[in-house]
Amino acid sequence: MRNFIFLLFILIGVSAYAKTNIEETKKAIVAKYDAIEIKDEEEARIDEIKALYNQSREINFDQGIIRGLIILQRTALVQNDYILAGNYGSEAEKVAIKINDYGALSGIYVIKGQINSILDKYPEAKADLETSLSCSDKITDLA
Repeated sequence: MRNFIFLLFILIGVSAYAKTNIEETKKAIVAKYDAIEIKDEEEARIDEIKALYNQSREINFDQGIIRGLIILQRTALVQNDYILAGNYGSEAEKVAIKINDYGALSGIYVIKGQINSILDKYPEAKADLETSLSCSDKITDLA
């Protein structure tokens, strides 16, 4: 019986440590994304952004996944790779819809609208920007 209780305490301790470790990892991912964006170094640090995105996927950190995809979407847009930008945006859109992240969706649709405008797809661009506004109206957490 004592061995069972001892094993139970170990399992509870390991589980608590793992949860704390994942939360610390999430905070570190966000801080690294912040540092890259603040310094406007997205293009120069693309490999690091991809690594942060992959790390977010490994721990099922939806906010980190979305953030990485949006940065990759913007970077592809700046590099005039509209197909890649669209692909990143579509993937980010799916995750953002899953968790009802209207702030991310608004940004995704703005970039999608920019792409369509550049490609002379003005009705689609207008629809994307209207969708962006609709999403921004649904944002409840302005912090």
